Amino acid sequence: MIFNLSGTMGPTIGGFLTDTLSWHWLFLVNIVPGLLVAAVVWVTIDIDKPDFSLLRGFDLTGLTLMAVFLGCLQYALEEGPRRDWLDEATIRAAVIISAVGGSLFFTGPTAFDMRAPLRNIAELKGKKVRVLASPFQTEQIARLGATGVPRAGLATS
Repeated sequence: MIFNLSGTMGPTIGGFLTDTLSWHWLFLVNIVPGLLVAAVVWVTIDIDKPDFSLLRGFDLTGLTLMAVFLGCLQYALEEGPRRDWLDEATIRAAVIISAVGGSLFFTGPTAFDMRAPLRNIAELKGKKVRVLASPFQTEQIARLGATGVPRAGLATS
């Protein structure tokens, strides 16, 4: 129900605040709920001390390649229509860098290291495993169930 209301009520309340007060209030109105949630989390959730030894297995190269790949791809896709796609040198360079970064990310030395998997699947043997839908899928299912119409332009299957 919240997913269905947020898409309708958010812009309505935001427009009202902007017209009545100013656009600054779109941010200021969230201070009190934000502080309340932070206080509740501080009091109720037991946060463990960090284990910095886990950073030894962190794949900084893979993270950097993914950031370069996705950042350049996003720039090329957003600015391409405005700047005549590959006719401009900046868009062409972003596409080339994205292609090189993506190919290194997916096929490079750190792409799929099966010697150290994220989770050993054998641990799940004999246990019931439930797969939860992502928040995006949950919103789509709620919207489809409540209105019968999925968000325009997006697949729901």
